[in-house]
Amino acid sequence: MWVDSPPLGTSRQQSALVDIVLAICMQYGTATVLQSNGNQQSKSIVDGSDATIAGREYYRRCQSLIYSELENPSIATLHCQLWTIIYLQNASFLNMAYSVIAMAIRTAHVLAISLEPSNELPRTEREVRKRLWWCLYALEGKACISLARTWLLQLSEVTCSLSANDQEMGLLSGTNNFVSSIENINWLSYHV
Repeated sequence: MWVDSPPLGTSRQQSALVDIVLAICMQYGTATVLQSNGNQQSKSIVDGSDATIAGREYYRRCQSLIYSELENPSIATLHCQLWTIIYLQNASFLNMAYSVIAMAIRTAHVLAISLEPSNELPRTEREVRKRLWWCLYALEGKACISLARTWLLQLSEVTCSLSANDQEMGLLSGTNNFVSSIENINWLSYHV
């Protein structure tokens, strides 16, 4: 993703997904630095003493990039929306997170994520689509409980089954480092 412009490797191509992940990492990192310093002045130069809004410039850039994708959304667009929800919830912007959930649900419906994926798709892609759907469902559940709001998702309209968490899928979706020696427990088990 690094652009070969002088000086070499000082800028990267635009990516909404990279931007929102960086924003969350900065948010988490700033919170960790603040917590470990106790009452001392923060040694973090990112947003001073407010971890909730750390990374906001990356967040804003992500939002402007995914806004242009709304007419033709992709799986990456939905990924960005899910990470945006997490960023906003961490920052205690619960109403904004709830609004992004509504947008993500619409994106998921455009991509037919709520439906059982076609067997014509590779198994790994089918499983990613399922995990995305159920992750969105869990994020909406958290938001609705926190805000005492009505659920937007209706399970009666969902045909998407739970994602697989067998050893083969664990190997296909990650590395051997994430596969447990215990049968039927791996890094995908959390999702199920």
